[in-house]
Amino acid sequence: MTGRPHQIDLWLDQLPAERRAEIEALADQIRDATPGDLDEAIKWNRLTFTAGGDWHHWICAVAVNRHAVSLMFHKGVLLDDRERLLEGGGQYLRSMPFTQAREHPAAVAALLRQALDRQKDMLPR
Repeated sequence: MTGRPHQIDLWLDQLPAERRAEIEALADQIRDATPGDLDEAIKWNRLTFTAGGDWHHWICAVAVNRHAVSLMFHKGVLLDDRERLLEGGGQYLRSMPFTQAREHPAAVAALLRQALDRQKDMLPR
């Protein structure tokens, strides 16, 4: 994607400087690790990334609250998390804290590539 949507800048402007810096670092890490362009938008109050404009099957998101930033994988339960970085107990969603993502860039890149490959996969019924 060339240039980012204005809504992202507006969203970032509302955040504390420390959280904004973490979000931007994590977003750059996502962009650097994924081949080709991902679509970016603020969805569900998160900086969300998807491929092919498919927001129903989004790839990952950067979530923020007052105290922390985290990387979320929509279909995280389907990913081979060899370093056991992902947390969560929901049906699909898994996340990792910002510090873990920054300390393990190769593992995050591998998870992102898997997430792209499995974008539309679902758990067996």
